[in-house]
Amino acid sequence: MDTHSAGYQFTADSFRRFIIRTLTDNIPPDGDEKEIARFILRHPAFNGGWLLFLAAEIHERSRTHNSITVTVSVDNYLSWMDIAVSGLPELPDMPFCDFFIRRQQFIYPGVPPTKSGEE
Repeated sequence: MDTHSAGYQFTADSFRRFIIRTLTDNIPPDGDEKEIARFILRHPAFNGGWLLFLAAEIHERSRTHNSITVTVSVDNYLSWMDIAVSGLPELPDMPFCDFFIRRQQFIYPGVPPTKSGEE
């Protein structure tokens, strides 16, 4: 059974801008970018904060590496995210990051997603 839903490629700069746009509730209208944004907004404090940190790190390294590509994928149920970074050999393996994002989704299985600022 294939559960892959969305996959999108970003440059280092566009990945950083996408994360910032998503965290300010400016969700893309449709396409794979929208599914990735929906995943981030399920738990914006954790997913968004961690991804913003990663995006800033990748963007900083893009000053010395000009061929960085970030590929982000989520599944149909928005329960996992996979991030692959090419062109940056010294970055840690992304399965480590994927593990923490998936772990967060299962820590609070009964809590509905909220947007920033809601109680």
